[in-house]
Amino acid sequence: MPLKSVLRKLNVWVDRELSLSGDDAESLSFKKRFWLAIFPSPFAMAFFGSFFWLLGAHSFAIGMWLFGGVVLSVLLVFTLWPKQTERYVLFNQYFFLIFSFVAVLYFGGILHSGGIVFVGLAGALGSLSFLKPRQYRPLFYLFFLSVIVEGALQPFLTPRPDITPTVNLLSFVLHILVIGMVMYRILSYYIEQSIEAKQAEADSLRELDNLKTQFYTNISHEFRTPLTVILGMADEIAEKPKAYLQLGLQLIRQNGNRLLYLVSQMLDLSKLEAGAMTLHFVQSDILTHLRYLAEPFEHLAGERNIQLHVRSALDEIIMDFDPEKMQSLMGNLLSNAIKYSSEGSDIFLKTGTVREIPVPCQEAFSLFPERGKQSVGKYFFLKITDTGQGIPEGQIARIFDRFYQADEEGVNHCGGSGIGLALVKELVELMDGELFVESKMGHGTTFSIYLPISKEATVRDVPFSESAHEHLPYIKEIKGKWMPHRGLPQLLVVEDNTDVVQYIRSVLENEYQVDVANNGAEGLEKALTRIPDLIVSDVMMPEMGGFELCGKLKNDFRTSHIPVVLLTAKADLPSKLVGLETGADAYLTKPFHKEELLMRLRKLIEMRKKLQLRYGSGEMPQPTDDRVLQQEDVFIKKVRDVVEKNLGDEGFGVPHLCQQLAMSRAQLYRKFEALTDLPVGKFIRTKRLRKAKELLQNNGLNVTEAAFETGFRSLSHFSSAFKEEFGVSPSDIS
Repeated sequence: MPLKSVLRKLNVWVDRELSLSGDDAESLSFKKRFWLAIFPSPFAMAFFGSFFWLLGAHSFAIGMWLFGGVVLSVLLVFTLWPKQTERYVLFNQYFFLIFSFVAVLYFGGILHSGGIVFVGLAGALGSLSFLKPRQYRPLFYLFFLSVIVEGALQPFLTPRPDITPTVNLLSFVLHILVIGMVMYRILSYYIEQSIEAKQAEADSLRELDNLKTQFYTNISHEFRTPLTVILGMADEIAEKPKAYLQLGLQLIRQNGNRLLYLVSQMLDLSKLEAGAMTLHFVQSDILTHLRYLAEPFEHLAGERNIQLHVRSALDEIIMDFDPEKMQSLMGNLLSNAIKYSSEGSDIFLKTGTVREIPVPCQEAFSLFPERGKQSVGKYFFLKITDTGQGIPEGQIARIFDRFYQADEEGVNHCGGSGIGLALVKELVELMDGELFVESKMGHGTTFSIYLPISKEATVRDVPFSESAHEHLPYIKEIKGKWMPHRGLPQLLVVEDNTDVVQYIRSVLENEYQVDVANNGAEGLEKALTRIPDLIVSDVMMPEMGGFELCGKLKNDFRTSHIPVVLLTAKADLPSKLVGLETGADAYLTKPFHKEELLMRLRKLIEMRKKLQLRYGSGEMPQPTDDRVLQQEDVFIKKVRDVVEKNLGDEGFGVPHLCQQLAMSRAQLYRKFEALTDLPVGKFIRTKRLRKAKELLQNNGLNVTEAAFETGFRSLSHFSSAFKEEFGVSPSDIS
């Protein structure tokens, strides 16, 4: 059996035998290191004892067997009862010292004991790998003292007669090798530990730097979005005060409050982490306060067809609480639940009391597990359960880190500052509470908060602050009836922020027919259904981000021709490169000036006219190295090939072409006309007439034959269409 296989099986066996319930990875690793360190000793002593017995050094051999027997006993007892590992280590290392001291004196002192003194040194050195400084220092002091005593007694000791100079030399060399191996193992261990510590520190700093970069990117998005609305609406009011004064001032106020709220959250988190925030308790009915706080979120959820259920088994719960902190805590959790829940889902807010903090289920993550073990007295609980997308299991423990945001394939995000849940964690800790998180991908997440109930604060009613309703997240969707307008280009705005949509609509409504999608998934659906002329999309959105949306549009032949403009607060070069790599035609950073947006859109419309010049003839254009044009060349060629193949079929028309291209009638009409500026039906008729003209000129067919060959069954219709197309009748050519 290969050595690696044996070692692997031994490792599995040791794990199983030494592991106890409650052991963490560090304690199990400590046990394994000790077990593996002493495991070879009994077998080595048995071998070398037999070797020295054959040399006639019987007392040496017996001493080695005795030493190996004691170590084997320690090994067996530790394997059967692997508890309090440090006590086994202490016994083992002190045994090394005591055995060494006694053996040196028995065999005639340091000069005649074959280096047994090094056994004591091995015991002292070995303790460095397992014990704390206060535990291993006495071992070294005892070793130094034993060596001094052995040296002082050397003149009074008599060597054993069976310890010949040869045996003494061999034993000395053997013990030198053993102590060398021990020192090598210890030095290797500490060098590896040092390298691992430096690597861990470097990884930690690198991760912190990445998280900070992500945090600043996200907070930039959170600030730039309201700034876009504020600056943009200020310009609109300045240009058209009568049209936009009322709406503009309302949006400016809302987004100013949003900025103030973000700054307040950041300051609160800094105060909490610095220990500078205090609680201002009042004694009142916490349920009344929570119902008031939940009311605006019920309306917010309702606008997305999400039902928020507020339930409690009790009519009132009188306790001490800080109204402002509860507002921040519940607001962050509810806004998160709504943000990551899909349309038509449910969110449940449950409250009540328990005698002690319950033991969480195995799947739940506990933020402060020690508090649950020490819970005494009555607790108020608040549970918020959503039926959203869930949190990846490996990331639940990290979502409360200050800069962290879950990032996993299949998990959609809409930005966020990355401080909301960090603030929740700090607030729960400040209130001496406990927080559980249970989540399953595709099924949703439950946040459970337990706060101790006390009644020591002043009894008074909680004033209802109007500001509680001013800082709601902008998740509200804009619904509008879409009416096709032949005169204006159709533009689809994909943006989850209501105020930004209103601003963009105010800028573009005179030049474009504006349709709105509230997230990337809805945007993709509308783009495929309606095939707009232009798409303007945000990057950070729920359901599907702008980068993913752009990639899907550009890789789908039905929508690959549509120009896409990405609007984002991510102003860094890597983000711009990602956007352009997905095929975005333009990339604007928030806050943007309306003239810049209008100019970009006009240029994209002009570029579309160049496409129409390329494809308007209906013939295959010259080959190109442009990847975008190559994609559209393939589409035009496919349309042309299908039409040419069916020219003689009088029943062939647009429905049959749609079927063979796997496109709806609207998709084909919109895309083909965008590329060629020709209706599909007219293109088919033109191809038939051109083929008929070719047959008349080059193949010598008469008018009737040419008409039937190209799918015309009515000669009068063929003749009138031919004359309309070429200005002459077919009989003049034939």
